[in-house]
Amino acid sequence: MQPRRACGLRVDSHPGPGSIRASTPEPPMSVRTLLVLACAGAVCAADATAAATKPAAATTGAATGAAATWDTRQKASYLVGLQMAESVRHYQLDAVILQQAIADTVAGRPPAVDKAEAQSVLGAYQAELEGAKAKAGAERKVGNKAWLDDNAKKPGVKVTASGLQYQVVSEGAKDGKKPTASDKVKVNYTGALTDGTVFDASAAHGGPATFGVGQVIKGWTEALQLMKPGDKYKLYIPAELAYGEQAPPNIGPNQILVFDVELLEVLGGGPETMKP
Repeated sequence: MQPRRACGLRVDSHPGPGSIRASTPEPPMSVRTLLVLACAGAVCAADATAAATKPAAATTGAATGAAATWDTRQKASYLVGLQMAESVRHYQLDAVILQQAIADTVAGRPPAVDKAEAQSVLGAYQAELEGAKAKAGAERKVGNKAWLDDNAKKPGVKVTASGLQYQVVSEGAKDGKKPTASDKVKVNYTGALTDGTVFDASAAHGGPATFGVGQVIKGWTEALQLMKPGDKYKLYIPAELAYGEQAPPNIGPNQILVFDVELLEVLGGGPETMKP
């Protein structure tokens, strides 16, 4: 299986981690993507015909008790709904209006918005989302310098020539080997935004992560080469050393990333792997 690029670290059979590897950014939402969502809505509409005749407790309850009474078709319908809900949230769609569209389709009513407008309307909405994302990223970039300047004044924070900031939380063996860019390492980590929102952690993927030092975002590559096995660092990575404007959706453009990192082991060079 060819490895795929996620939010940062490459993912092979290991489901993560996904927040530190230099990656190909996720393409912006396209009109085609929204049309695919419309097709998913049609599937839900078909299932909703049967659901409309069921008692409310059997169709709207997400509790395990209610789901335990569902047949395979009902469970499949619910799972399709979950997938749609993820897309609704990701693309900031109006769930109430989406439900109205499903209800109209099931009832055989004419659509409130002419289907002939699909390309133009969805294209315009795509442009709105991309514009809002760009604006938020630009505003964030302006505030990053002040945040980093203030953070650099905190006790124990060190700043490298590149602008990377870090704190030595605890140290391992004094004679430990520092990795090079061609080495692989095993680490525990937690990644968060400056507001404390955690977007990734090695624990969420089953344990320590193993990857190549030179295959991650610039801030990580630099920081790892300062560390020895057993060291625990807190990293404050400027957007320019992370993803800049081309960030994954769960991080956002021009975000300063804050990582708690524990270097467990330096594994040497060789083919890169991902494993718990």
